Amino acid sequence: MQFTTTIYFLFFLLVYIIYWSINSNDRKKYLLLIASLIFYGSWSLLFLFHFIFILLINYLLFRVIFLKNSLFYLKFAILINILNLGFFKYFYFFKLDSIFSYNVVLPLAISFYTFQFISFHVDCYRYKDQNIKLFEFLLFFTFFPQLIAGPILRTKDFIYQLRNIVTPKFNYIILGMFFVLTGITKKILIADNIAKIIDPVWLNPTLYDSNAIFFAFHGFGWQIYSDFSGYSDIAIGSAYLLGYKIPRNFLAPFFSVTFQDLWKRWHITLSNWLGDYIYKSLGGNRISNFATNRNLFLTFVLGGFWHGASWNYIIWGGFCGVILILEKYFYKKINFDIKIIKIIFIIITYFIFIFSLLFFRIENLELTPLYFYKFFYLQSGEQSIDLSTLFTYLFFCAIIQSLELINFSVYENSKLFLIIIIFGYLLLFVLSGVIAGGSKEFIYFQF
Repeated sequence: MQFTTTIYFLFFLLVYIIYWSINSNDRKKYLLLIASLIFYGSWSLLFLFHFIFILLINYLLFRVIFLKNSLFYLKFAILINILNLGFFKYFYFFKLDSIFSYNVVLPLAISFYTFQFISFHVDCYRYKDQNIKLFEFLLFFTFFPQLIAGPILRTKDFIYQLRNIVTPKFNYIILGMFFVLTGITKKILIADNIAKIIDPVWLNPTLYDSNAIFFAFHGFGWQIYSDFSGYSDIAIGSAYLLGYKIPRNFLAPFFSVTFQDLWKRWHITLSNWLGDYIYKSLGGNRISNFATNRNLFLTFVLGGFWHGASWNYIIWGGFCGVILILEKYFYKKINFDIKIIKIIFIIITYFIFIFSLLFFRIENLELTPLYFYKFFYLQSGEQSIDLSTLFTYLFFCAIIQSLELINFSVYENSKLFLIIIIFGYLLLFVLSGVIAGGSKEFIYFQF
Protein backbone atom coordinates (compact mmCIF):
# COMPACT_ATOMS: atom_id res chain seq x y z
CA MET A 1 0.00 0.00 0.00
CA GLN A 2 2.18 2.81 -1.30
CA PHE A 3 1.46 6.42 -0.40
CA THR A 4 1.00 7.41 -4.04
CA THR A 5 -1.58 4.74 -4.92
CA THR A 6 -5.34 5.00 -5.06
CA ILE A 7 -5.71 2.26 -2.46
CA TYR A 8 -3.72 4.29 0.09
CA PHE A 9 -5.82 7.37 -0.64
CA LEU A 10 -9.02 5.38 -0.03
CA PHE A 11 -7.52 3.73 3.06
CA PHE A 12 -6.45 7.05 4.56
CA LEU A 13 -9.77 8.72 3.67
CA LEU A 14 -11.72 5.93 5.39
CA VAL A 15 -9.49 6.05 8.47
CA TYR A 16 -9.69 9.86 8.53
CA ILE A 17 -13.49 9.98 8.37
CA ILE A 18 -14.01 7.31 11.03
CA TYR A 19 -11.22 8.74 13.18
CA TRP A 20 -12.66 12.23 13.45
CA SER A 21 -16.23 10.95 13.83
CA ILE A 22 -15.25 9.13 17.05
CA ASN A 23 -15.76 11.21 20.18
CA SER A 24 -13.63 9.12 22.52
CA ASN A 25 -9.94 10.02 22.51
CA ASP A 26 -8.98 6.48 23.50
CA ARG A 27 -11.06 4.94 20.74
CA LYS A 28 -9.41 7.23 18.21
CA LYS A 29 -6.06 5.77 19.20
CA TYR A 30 -7.33 2.19 19.10
CA LEU A 31 -8.50 2.88 15.56
CA LEU A 32 -5.03 4.18 14.68
CA LEU A 33 -3.41 1.05 16.07
CA ILE A 34 -5.74 -1.23 14.10
CA ALA A 35 -5.27 0.84 10.94
CA SER A 36 -1.50 0.73 11.38
CA LEU A 37 -1.46 -3.06 11.72
CA ILE A 38 -3.68 -3.38 8.63
CA PHE A 39 -1.35 -1.02 6.76
CA TYR A 40 1.73 -3.10 7.59
CA GLY A 41 -0.12 -6.38 7.06
CA SER A 42 -1.13 -5.29 3.56
CA TRP A 43 2.53 -5.74 2.58
CA SER A 44 2.97 -9.16 4.17
CA LEU A 45 0.97 -11.06 6.80
CA LEU A 46 3.99 -13.19 7.63
CA PHE A 47 6.12 -10.18 8.47
CA LEU A 48 3.22 -8.61 10.35
CA PHE A 49 3.38 -11.57 12.76
CA HIS A 50 7.15 -11.17 12.95
CA PHE A 51 6.77 -7.46 13.67
CA ILE A 52 4.17 -8.07 16.41
CA PHE A 53 6.47 -10.67 17.98
CA ILE A 54 9.40 -8.22 17.96
CA LEU A 55 7.16 -5.51 19.44
CA LEU A 56 6.09 -7.72 22.35
CA ILE A 57 9.66 -8.89 22.96
CA ASN A 58 10.83 -5.28 23.13
CA TYR A 59 8.06 -4.25 25.50
CA LEU A 60 8.94 -7.16 27.78
CA LEU A 61 12.61 -6.09 27.65
CA PHE A 62 11.58 -2.51 28.44
CA ARG A 63 9.75 -3.67 31.58
CA VAL A 64 12.63 -5.91 32.67
CA ILE A 65 15.15 -3.08 32.25
CA PHE A 66 13.24 -0.98 34.77
CA LEU A 67 12.34 -3.83 37.08
CA LYS A 68 16.04 -4.65 37.42
CA ASN A 69 17.25 -1.08 36.76
CA SER A 70 20.08 -2.76 34.91
CA LEU A 71 22.48 -1.55 32.24
CA PHE A 72 23.04 -5.23 31.42
CA TYR A 73 19.45 -5.68 30.25
CA LEU A 74 19.64 -2.45 28.26
CA LYS A 75 22.65 -3.82 26.40
CA PHE A 76 20.83 -7.13 25.98
CA ALA A 77 17.81 -5.35 24.43
CA ILE A 78 20.10 -3.49 22.02
CA LEU A 79 21.85 -6.75 21.11
CA ILE A 80 18.55 -8.55 20.43
CA ASN A 81 17.48 -5.81 18.01
CA ILE A 82 20.85 -5.71 16.27
CA LEU A 83 20.77 -9.51 15.85
CA ASN A 84 17.25 -9.33 14.43
CA LEU A 85 18.32 -6.66 11.93
CA GLY A 86 21.63 -8.36 11.22
CA PHE A 87 20.14 -11.76 10.47
CA PHE A 88 17.61 -10.49 7.93
CA LYS A 89 19.58 -7.65 6.39
CA TYR A 90 23.14 -9.01 6.35
CA PHE A 91 22.40 -12.72 5.87
CA TYR A 92 23.97 -12.83 2.41
CA PHE A 93 26.65 -10.22 3.11
CA PHE A 94 28.19 -12.45 5.79
CA LYS A 95 27.71 -15.57 3.61
CA LEU A 96 25.29 -17.15 6.08
CA ASP A 97 23.55 -18.81 3.13
CA SER A 98 26.52 -21.20 3.02
CA ILE A 99 25.58 -22.34 6.55
CA PHE A 100 21.78 -22.18 6.38
CA SER A 101 20.15 -23.69 3.30
CA TYR A 102 17.17 -21.40 2.88
CA ASN A 103 16.34 -17.97 1.48
CA VAL A 104 15.92 -14.89 3.66
CA VAL A 105 13.69 -11.96 2.70
CA LEU A 106 14.17 -8.54 4.29
CA PRO A 107 11.11 -7.50 6.35
CA LEU A 108 9.71 -4.14 5.38
CA ALA A 109 10.83 -1.22 7.59
CA ILE A 110 13.14 -3.37 9.75
CA SER A 111 16.03 -0.87 9.47
CA PHE A 112 13.87 2.01 10.65
CA TYR A 113 12.01 0.31 13.47
CA THR A 114 15.23 -1.28 14.76
CA PHE A 115 16.81 2.15 15.24
CA GLN A 116 13.61 3.34 16.86
CA PHE A 117 13.65 0.41 19.30
CA ILE A 118 17.25 1.13 20.26
CA SER A 119 16.70 4.84 20.86
CA PHE A 120 13.54 4.06 22.83
CA HIS A 121 15.35 1.73 25.23
CA VAL A 122 18.32 4.08 25.64
CA ASP A 123 16.17 7.18 26.20
CA CYS A 124 13.88 5.45 28.66
CA TYR A 125 16.86 4.11 30.59
CA ARG A 126 18.57 7.51 30.64
CA TYR A 127 15.48 9.44 31.75
CA LYS A 128 13.96 6.70 33.95
CA ASP A 129 10.58 6.76 32.21
CA GLN A 130 8.64 3.75 33.52
CA ASN A 131 5.13 5.01 32.83
CA ILE A 132 4.84 3.96 29.18
CA LYS A 133 1.90 1.58 28.80
CA LEU A 134 1.74 -1.30 26.33
CA PHE A 135 -0.84 0.48 24.16
CA GLU A 136 1.27 3.66 23.97
CA PHE A 137 4.29 1.56 23.12
CA LEU A 138 2.50 -0.31 20.32
CA LEU A 139 1.05 2.81 18.71
CA PHE A 140 4.38 4.64 18.97
CA PHE A 141 6.09 1.95 16.90
CA THR A 142 3.29 1.11 14.48
CA PHE A 143 1.99 4.62 13.64
CA PHE A 144 1.43 4.00 9.94
CA PRO A 145 2.37 7.36 8.35
CA GLN A 146 6.03 6.94 9.39
CA LEU A 147 6.22 3.18 9.89
CA ILE A 148 7.86 2.11 6.63
CA ALA A 149 10.61 4.70 6.05
CA GLY A 150 10.54 7.23 8.84
CA PRO A 151 11.08 9.93 9.91
CA ILE A 152 12.70 7.98 12.74
CA LEU A 153 10.73 8.91 15.85
CA ARG A 154 12.14 9.39 19.32
CA THR A 155 10.19 9.16 22.56
CA LYS A 156 10.17 12.93 23.00
CA ASP A 157 8.91 13.41 19.43
CA PHE A 158 5.70 11.46 19.67
CA ILE A 159 4.90 9.20 22.60
CA TYR A 160 3.96 12.06 24.91
CA GLN A 161 1.56 13.42 22.29
CA LEU A 162 -0.42 10.21 22.74
CA ARG A 163 -1.35 11.33 26.24
CA ASN A 164 -3.00 14.52 25.01
CA ILE A 165 -6.57 14.88 23.79
CA VAL A 166 -6.53 15.05 20.00
CA THR A 167 -8.76 17.71 18.47
CA PRO A 168 -9.06 19.03 14.89
CA LYS A 169 -6.83 22.05 14.37
CA PHE A 170 -7.19 24.34 11.38
CA ASN A 171 -3.43 24.91 11.13
CA TYR A 172 -2.75 21.15 11.29
CA ILE A 173 -5.22 20.57 8.46
CA ILE A 174 -3.53 23.23 6.31
CA LEU A 175 -0.04 21.93 7.06
CA GLY A 176 -1.16 18.36 6.48
CA MET A 177 -2.65 19.16 3.08
CA PHE A 178 0.45 21.16 2.13
CA PHE A 179 2.97 18.46 3.04
CA VAL A 180 0.96 15.73 1.32
CA LEU A 181 0.75 17.93 -1.78
CA THR A 182 4.49 18.61 -1.90
CA GLY A 183 5.27 14.96 -1.16
CA ILE A 184 3.12 13.59 -3.98
CA THR A 185 4.48 16.23 -6.36
CA LYS A 186 8.07 15.34 -5.52
CA LYS A 187 7.44 11.63 -5.94
CA ILE A 188 5.18 11.15 -8.95
CA LEU A 189 5.91 14.29 -10.98
CA ILE A 190 9.65 14.65 -10.34
CA ALA A 191 11.38 11.54 -8.92
CA ASP A 192 9.59 8.98 -11.08
CA ASN A 193 10.05 11.03 -14.25
CA ILE A 194 13.75 11.61 -13.58
CA ALA A 195 14.10 7.85 -13.05
CA LYS A 196 12.72 7.17 -16.54
CA ILE A 197 15.49 9.32 -18.03
CA ILE A 198 18.51 8.19 -16.00
CA ASP A 199 17.82 4.55 -15.06
CA PRO A 200 18.91 3.23 -18.48
CA VAL A 201 22.25 5.01 -18.04
CA TRP A 202 22.92 3.31 -14.71
CA LEU A 203 21.85 -0.05 -16.11
CA ASN A 204 24.29 0.08 -19.02
CA PRO A 205 26.81 2.96 -18.74
CA THR A 206 29.05 1.62 -21.51
CA LEU A 207 26.48 2.70 -24.11
CA TYR A 208 26.31 6.34 -23.03
CA ASP A 209 28.51 9.38 -23.60
CA SER A 210 30.13 11.51 -20.89
CA ASN A 211 27.29 14.03 -20.82
CA ALA A 212 24.82 11.26 -20.06
CA ILE A 213 27.02 9.90 -17.24
CA PHE A 214 27.68 13.38 -15.81
CA PHE A 215 24.02 14.32 -15.69
CA ALA A 216 22.94 10.87 -14.54
CA PHE A 217 24.88 11.65 -11.35
CA HIS A 218 22.97 14.90 -10.92
CA GLY A 219 19.70 13.26 -11.89
CA PHE A 220 20.10 10.56 -9.27
CA GLY A 221 20.88 13.14 -6.57
CA TRP A 222 17.67 15.00 -7.29
CA GLN A 223 15.74 11.76 -7.80
CA ILE A 224 16.64 10.31 -4.41
CA TYR A 225 16.03 13.69 -2.75
CA SER A 226 12.59 14.02 -4.38
CA ASP A 227 11.74 10.39 -3.71
CA PHE A 228 12.73 10.23 -0.05
CA SER A 229 11.78 13.76 0.97
CA GLY A 230 8.52 13.15 -0.89
CA TYR A 231 7.84 10.10 1.27
CA SER A 232 8.76 12.06 4.41
CA ASP A 233 6.47 14.94 3.43
CA ILE A 234 3.50 12.61 2.90
CA ALA A 235 4.22 10.96 6.26
CA ILE A 236 4.43 14.35 8.01
CA GLY A 237 1.28 15.58 6.26
CA SER A 238 -0.68 12.42 7.09
CA ALA A 239 0.34 12.76 10.74
CA TYR A 240 -0.77 16.41 10.83
CA LEU A 241 -4.16 15.46 9.38
CA LEU A 242 -4.57 12.93 12.20
CA GLY A 243 -3.68 15.56 14.81
CA TYR A 244 -0.02 14.69 15.42
CA LYS A 245 3.26 16.43 14.69
CA ILE A 246 6.31 14.43 13.67
CA PRO A 247 9.76 15.88 12.90
CA ARG A 248 10.91 17.22 9.55
CA ASN A 249 13.37 15.04 7.66
CA PHE A 250 14.70 17.43 4.98
CA LEU A 251 15.47 21.14 4.97
CA ALA A 252 16.66 22.21 1.50
CA PRO A 253 19.87 20.11 1.63
CA PHE A 254 21.19 21.29 -1.73
CA PHE A 255 21.49 24.80 -0.33
CA SER A 256 24.01 23.59 2.26
CA VAL A 257 27.24 25.59 2.62
CA THR A 258 29.32 22.69 3.99
CA PHE A 259 29.07 18.91 4.18
CA GLN A 260 28.41 19.20 7.90
CA ASP A 261 25.57 21.59 7.13
CA LEU A 262 24.22 19.14 4.54
CA TRP A 263 23.94 16.35 7.11
CA LYS A 264 21.89 18.67 9.30
CA ARG A 265 19.46 19.06 6.39
CA TRP A 266 19.41 15.60 4.73
CA HIS A 267 17.63 12.68 6.43
CA ILE A 268 17.72 14.75 9.59
CA THR A 269 16.26 12.13 11.93
CA LEU A 270 18.86 9.54 10.86
CA SER A 271 21.72 12.05 11.17
CA ASN A 272 20.56 12.97 14.68
CA TRP A 273 20.20 9.30 15.59
CA LEU A 274 23.72 8.47 14.42
CA GLY A 275 25.10 11.47 16.29
CA ASP A 276 23.33 10.70 19.57
CA TYR A 277 23.64 6.91 19.70
CA ILE A 278 26.78 6.06 17.68
CA TYR A 279 29.08 9.09 17.60
CA LYS A 280 28.53 10.12 21.23
CA SER A 281 28.63 6.50 22.42
CA LEU A 282 32.05 6.13 20.80
CA GLY A 283 33.24 9.17 22.74
CA GLY A 284 32.21 11.97 20.38
CA ASN A 285 34.58 14.92 20.41
CA ARG A 286 35.36 14.74 24.12
CA ILE A 287 38.78 13.19 23.63
CA SER A 288 41.77 13.64 21.30
CA ASN A 289 41.55 14.92 17.72
CA PHE A 290 42.54 11.50 16.42
CA ALA A 291 39.80 9.76 18.42
CA THR A 292 37.25 12.41 17.39
CA ASN A 293 38.06 11.87 13.71
CA ARG A 294 38.00 8.10 14.18
CA ASN A 295 34.57 8.32 15.82
CA LEU A 296 33.24 10.51 13.02
CA PHE A 297 34.59 8.16 10.35
CA LEU A 298 33.21 5.03 12.05
CA THR A 299 29.82 6.67 12.56
CA PHE A 300 29.46 7.35 8.85
CA VAL A 301 30.78 3.92 7.86
CA LEU A 302 28.13 2.35 10.09
CA GLY A 303 25.56 4.79 8.69
CA GLY A 304 26.47 3.68 5.19
CA PHE A 305 26.30 0.00 6.19
CA TRP A 306 22.83 0.62 7.69
CA HIS A 307 21.64 1.59 4.22
CA GLY A 308 22.46 -1.77 2.71
CA ALA A 309 24.42 -5.01 2.93
CA SER A 310 26.91 -4.10 0.23
CA TRP A 311 30.45 -2.73 0.05
CA ASN A 312 29.34 0.25 -2.01
CA TYR A 313 27.32 1.60 0.94
CA ILE A 314 30.29 1.14 3.27
CA ILE A 315 32.53 3.00 0.82
CA TRP A 316 29.93 5.76 0.48
CA GLY A 317 29.71 6.17 4.25
CA GLY A 318 33.50 6.20 4.58
CA PHE A 319 33.80 8.79 1.80
CA CYS A 320 31.32 11.08 3.58
CA GLY A 321 33.20 10.62 6.86
CA VAL A 322 36.51 11.58 5.24
CA ILE A 323 35.00 14.71 3.69
CA LEU A 324 33.65 15.81 7.07
CA ILE A 325 37.06 15.29 8.68
CA LEU A 326 38.84 17.26 5.94
CA GLU A 327 36.35 20.12 6.27
CA LYS A 328 37.33 20.59 9.92
CA TYR A 329 40.88 21.45 8.87
CA PHE A 330 40.45 23.24 5.55
CA TYR A 331 37.39 25.37 6.38
CA LYS A 332 38.64 26.87 9.65
CA LYS A 333 39.48 30.35 8.33
CA ILE A 334 36.76 30.69 5.67
CA ASN A 335 34.27 33.50 6.23
CA PHE A 336 30.92 32.10 5.10
CA ASP A 337 29.18 35.39 5.87
CA ILE A 338 30.53 36.82 2.58
CA LYS A 339 27.79 36.06 0.03
CA ILE A 340 30.00 35.16 -2.92
CA ILE A 341 32.04 32.78 -0.76
CA LYS A 342 28.84 31.25 0.58
CA ILE A 343 27.54 30.66 -2.96
CA ILE A 344 30.85 29.15 -4.08
CA PHE A 345 30.86 26.68 -1.20
CA ILE A 346 27.20 25.77 -1.73
CA ILE A 347 28.22 24.73 -5.25
CA ILE A 348 31.31 22.86 -3.99
CA THR A 349 29.28 21.00 -1.35
CA TYR A 350 26.64 20.11 -3.91
CA PHE A 351 29.17 18.67 -6.37
CA ILE A 352 30.97 16.66 -3.67
CA PHE A 353 27.68 15.15 -2.52
CA ILE A 354 26.56 14.39 -6.08
CA PHE A 355 29.89 12.71 -6.76
CA SER A 356 29.60 10.65 -3.55
CA LEU A 357 26.30 9.21 -4.77
CA LEU A 358 28.19 7.11 -7.32
CA PHE A 359 29.01 4.74 -4.46
CA PHE A 360 25.41 4.86 -3.26
CA ARG A 361 23.83 4.12 -6.64
CA ILE A 362 26.30 1.80 -8.36
CA GLU A 363 25.50 -1.92 -8.20
CA ASN A 364 28.69 -3.25 -9.79
CA LEU A 365 31.83 -1.82 -8.18
CA GLU A 366 33.91 -3.08 -11.11
CA LEU A 367 32.34 -0.33 -13.22
CA THR A 368 33.60 2.41 -10.88
CA PRO A 369 36.67 3.32 -13.03
CA LEU A 370 34.40 3.65 -16.07
CA TYR A 371 32.09 6.05 -14.24
CA PHE A 372 35.07 8.06 -12.96
CA TYR A 373 36.59 8.33 -16.40
CA LYS A 374 33.38 9.35 -18.15
CA PHE A 375 32.49 11.76 -15.34
CA PHE A 376 35.74 13.73 -15.66
CA TYR A 377 36.69 13.26 -19.33
CA LEU A 378 34.67 13.74 -22.49
CA GLN A 379 33.92 10.40 -24.08
CA SER A 380 31.59 9.56 -26.92
CA GLY A 381 28.95 6.85 -26.72
CA GLU A 382 26.27 5.19 -28.76
CA GLN A 383 23.49 6.91 -26.84
CA SER A 384 22.72 10.15 -25.01
CA ILE A 385 19.85 11.28 -22.80
CA ASP A 386 17.12 13.91 -23.10
CA LEU A 387 18.90 16.74 -21.28
CA SER A 388 16.26 19.39 -21.89
CA THR A 389 13.56 17.30 -20.21
CA LEU A 390 15.91 16.39 -17.36
CA PHE A 391 16.78 20.06 -16.81
CA THR A 392 13.07 20.90 -16.66
CA TYR A 393 12.47 18.42 -13.85
CA LEU A 394 15.59 19.58 -12.00
CA PHE A 395 14.42 23.19 -12.26
CA PHE A 396 11.01 22.42 -10.76
CA CYS A 397 12.64 20.26 -8.10
CA ALA A 398 14.88 23.20 -7.11
CA ILE A 399 11.80 25.39 -6.77
CA ILE A 400 9.91 22.89 -4.63
CA GLN A 401 13.03 22.34 -2.49
CA SER A 402 13.12 26.06 -1.74
CA LEU A 403 9.66 25.72 -0.16
CA GLU A 404 11.33 23.84 2.69
CA LEU A 405 12.87 27.13 3.81
CA ILE A 406 9.48 28.79 4.35
CA ASN A 407 8.49 29.73 7.89
CA PHE A 408 5.07 28.06 7.93
CA SER A 409 4.03 29.62 11.23
CA VAL A 410 3.28 32.78 9.22
CA TYR A 411 0.87 30.99 6.87
CA GLU A 412 -0.54 28.02 8.75
CA ASN A 413 -3.72 29.86 9.78
CA SER A 414 -4.19 31.66 6.46
CA LYS A 415 -7.31 30.95 4.43
CA LEU A 416 -5.50 32.28 1.35
CA PHE A 417 -2.81 29.63 1.85
CA LEU A 418 -5.58 27.01 1.99
CA ILE A 419 -6.99 28.25 -1.33
CA ILE A 420 -3.52 28.09 -2.91
CA ILE A 421 -3.13 24.51 -1.64
CA ILE A 422 -6.51 23.47 -3.08
CA PHE A 423 -5.51 25.01 -6.41
CA GLY A 424 -2.25 23.07 -6.16
CA TYR A 425 -4.17 19.79 -5.77
CA LEU A 426 -6.25 20.57 -8.84
CA LEU A 427 -3.09 21.34 -10.82
CA LEU A 428 -1.45 18.14 -9.52
CA PHE A 429 -4.48 16.12 -10.62
CA VAL A 430 -4.27 17.56 -14.14
CA LEU A 431 -0.49 17.15 -14.43
CA SER A 432 -0.57 13.61 -13.03
CA GLY A 433 -2.68 12.52 -15.96
CA VAL A 434 -0.29 14.11 -18.44
CA ILE A 435 3.28 13.64 -17.20
CA ALA A 436 3.11 11.16 -14.29
CA GLY A 437 6.16 8.92 -14.36
CA GLY A 438 4.35 5.72 -13.45
CA SER A 439 4.08 4.04 -10.06
CA LYS A 440 7.57 3.23 -8.74
CA GLU A 441 8.37 1.95 -5.27
CA PHE A 442 10.01 4.45 -2.93
CA ILE A 443 13.79 4.03 -3.03
CA TYR A 444 14.17 3.78 0.75
CA PHE A 445 11.81 0.79 0.97
CA GLN A 446 14.79 -1.39 0.07
CA PHE A 447 16.65 -0.26 3.22
